[in-house]
Amino acid sequence: MPGHKTDKNDSVWISQLLLAGLLKPSFVPPRQQRELRDLTRYRRKVIQMVSANKNRIIRVLEDGNVKLSTVLSDTGGSTAVKLIDMLCDGKMLTLEDVDAVRHKRCHHTSEEMLEACTGYMSEHKIYMLQQIRECNKKLQERIDELDKRIKAIMETYSWMVEKTVRDTRHTR
Repeated sequence: MPGHKTDKNDSVWISQLLLAGLLKPSFVPPRQQRELRDLTRYRRKVIQMVSANKNRIIRVLEDGNVKLSTVLSDTGGSTAVKLIDMLCDGKMLTLEDVDAVRHKRCHHTSEEMLEACTGYMSEHKIYMLQQIRECNKKLQERIDELDKRIKAIMETYSWMVEKTVRDTRHTR
């Protein structure tokens, strides 16, 4: 009936169901499992922050008319990272610089890549790139620390992981 539903009435009803044994208790994982969940969730958030920073780097570069995404399919790949590092250091790229870092499988020529990397990188943009890059280094260190901690906790569950892997192989 509309208007008769209240939190007080709900709590009375829930307590009656609980006393009658009609409610299943909530699953509360053991402390170690809760801590592992906290670590893995935090690790995922830190990885998302790294990804967001990589996108910020691309936006700062594009704001300076450096269009790496037009000549490289992966702006997080080794060629892009090396080019971005040079730009972060405030270096004016040359054809030799591009040739030195260009991966053999790149579809675009070195000239096209140099043209895409030629833009206006002001002192402010270089500063921003350096700050974001430094932040990503610290975040990567944090991810490495979390990985070590997660691995240490998972050692106690190694038997379960091995069993799961073994069972998975047998079902294929």
